[in-house]
Amino acid sequence: MTLCSGCSSDDETKPPEEDEPLPGPEEWNREVVPPSAEEADQKRASCGYAAGSLPAETHGPDRPSG
Repeated sequence: MTLCSGCSSDDETKPPEEDEPLPGPEEWNREVVPPSAEEADQKRASCGYAAGSLPAETHGPDRPSG
């Protein structure tokens, strides 16, 4: 007995347009300026970031993804 199954779709997944907001709350899509690596390390060590801070706000350029 042979059983074959598969999935296919004619829909192509396309990236969002430049002007389209990313999914999620508007607050998550705000512009942020990452701190320097030293500043981020010091602030994290002293629990200086508030709840709700975005990863980009709490990590320096040496860890861009948080």
